Amino acid sequence: MAKHEHLLADIKSFCDAHALSPAQFGVLAVNDWKLINGLLGVNRAAPRRLWPETERSIRAFMAGYSGNRPAEHATDREAA
Repeated sequence: MAKHEHLLADIKSFCDAHALSPAQFGVLAVNDWKLINGLLGVNRAAPRRLWPETERSIRAFMAGYSGNRPAEHATDREAA
C-alpha cells in the first residue's frame, strides 16, 4: 500500500464530488496548491512528508466543507 493512499483516495473522491481540481483543493484545505502533487511525489524523489496536524486539517476541511468558498474578512470601514 502506497504512502498516504487512503487519504489520497478520500481527497480524490471529495474533489470529484465537489468539482475541485487538486490545486483548488490544496489551496482551500491548507493554502498549498502543490499539496496533492507533493503527496504523490510528482517531480520529487519521494512523496513529501505528511505531518499528523496537516492530515487532521485536511480531514477537518473535508468534513466541514459546504461547497462555498470561505468568506473574506470584512474590513473595518468606520469613518474617523
